[in-house]
Amino acid sequence: LGEDPGLWYSNWHRASAMARELPRRFARSKPRGIPPALDRQPAGHGLRVPSGGRALQVSRTSRILMRQVEFPLLGVVLRPPDAYTTAWTALNLGFRSFLLPEMNSSTLQDALLAIISSEVSRQEVRLLGEVPSSRFLEDEELEADLRELDAISVESVETKAWQSLVKMQHQGRLTVVGVSGMHPDRVKEFLDEVEEKPAFVISDFTIYEPGGPDEARKLVSQMETLQDLGIFTIAQGLSDVAQAHSVNGHSASSAQVIDRWWLQLGGLLFVEASEMQEH
Repeated sequence: LGEDPGLWYSNWHRASAMARELPRRFARSKPRGIPPALDRQPAGHGLRVPSGGRALQVSRTSRILMRQVEFPLLGVVLRPPDAYTTAWTALNLGFRSFLLPEMNSSTLQDALLAIISSEVSRQEVRLLGEVPSSRFLEDEELEADLRELDAISVESVETKAWQSLVKMQHQGRLTVVGVSGMHPDRVKEFLDEVEEKPAFVISDFTIYEPGGPDEARKLVSQMETLQDLGIFTIAQGLSDVAQAHSVNGHSASSAQVIDRWWLQLGGLLFVEASEMQEH
């Protein structure tokens, strides 16, 4: 199809089918020195085609490597009062990653109990807790909870507090640490201020269709910039119906289209429990 993005876009179904077949044939040969899972890359999961899209299929078992810890690309948001039921159902559907917004001990214990009840090995599951930076100063019981988590997102953290968190990480008291609750402009300032960068950022990023007519929106999106720095982007319960209608001529819902674009752009996605059946 050549290098013309418009030609790739107009022949997207043919191009994506061809691109999907390439890694299948390549993986079957299993040459020495190639990682066994093509999607376990340190950054920028998937495979780009000339239009800027991704060709590899993403499933609940697809994982990436974040600071030497494997994380599924797809996960589920856990919120009270249904955290236990949501986690148990998700585990039985094959999900192995959970985001706990505004994490507290009760929600965390519900998640751990669901893992035990489902008979899924704890080593297979990843728990990401979102913690306000103020709790590190006020909550003496927090450190016990932190030991149960695989990753921590610190909400609205300031530069001085971040330096303390980095020190805790070096001491082995924290695992993978990222940030959330920042306006995109503040994210840029924060990255300029700190020497050791976060492993991931949870924020309201500008989402666009890779290779589509609105790809110019990437100029105001931080996703590509963060990927270049080796920083992953994470979203929860995406929805942008007005934007999705322009390409939603097929059976997929607007939410599914937005979720697909996000994954194509290299982000990790946590879906809300109410959307689990749809996704």
